Amino acid sequence: MRYLLFLFYIISIPFNNIYCQIEEDIEDYFKEGEYFFSRGDYEEAVYNYLKLIEHYPDNANFNFKAGECYLKIQGKETLAIPFFEKALTNITEKNKYKRKSFEETQAPLHAYFYLGNAYRINNELDKALEAYNTFVNSPLIFLIYIHGIAGVMWINLHKI
Repeated sequence: MRYLLFLFYIISIPFNNIYCQIEEDIEDYFKEGEYFFSRGDYEEAVYNYLKLIEHYPDNANFNFKAGECYLKIQGKETLAIPFFEKALTNITEKNKYKRKSFEETQAPLHAYFYLGNAYRINNELDKALEAYNTFVNSPLIFLIYIHGIAGVMWINLHKI
């Protein structure tokens, strides 16, 4: 019995290392995507985000980022639509959204606005209006801007 346990342990060591290496590689796709996005190289950024989506197809954040890239690539804006639609399955307030975090699984509320832009470019105006209305009428957007306005007013009052 001890022999079998020892043998199992010895065999499992390489698989554990392989799993850790795969996780590191996946996180590297995120870092590369962020780097290229910040440099304005959206083709390279979307390549890396698509690699992430292969591993985590339901991650709203990765889908949002891929959609954002496509929206910024001339002539490929409409490719953003399915990614934004997927991102809308898990939305959070903008001030709770951690854009630079690999661990983030939610998309910001602004995905509705960007989806509206993609629909508009694709001449799907009814869908664009629906996405814009959802964005504007969301209780989350109200809280974000009220909090932001209150903060600006507080700063301005203390300048007087």
